[in-house]
Amino acid sequence: MPFAIAALPALATILPVSEHFHLWILAFAAPVAMIALWSGRTRHGATGPLLTGGVGLVLLLLGAIVFGETRWETGLTVAGSLTLALAHIRNWRMRRAVSCDQLEPRPAAMLEA
Repeated sequence: MPFAIAALPALATILPVSEHFHLWILAFAAPVAMIALWSGRTRHGATGPLLTGGVGLVLLLLGAIVFGETRWETGLTVAGSLTLALAHIRNWRMRRAVSCDQLEPRPAAMLEA
């Protein structure tokens, strides 16, 4: 989804998009993203993806609310979307690494301890 959001500024030149569209997407994406990133943090314990996602959401918020309808809006929206996408990728990889570690059989010496 973050990649689709990142492409929207380019699509806005072709398709008619309401000015409130950013706010609706942000209202949906922010809670979903934070739930996903927080869930990952509880599983793998790393705060990096959560902080990166927070930065991405702040950039999206700035683009939609503070700098809406200015020359900064598109750059902030794209940067926020890509930063949020990076956070989700890092979170997914870390969650997957933890899941794979849990599936590996443990040596007998570790089982005895």
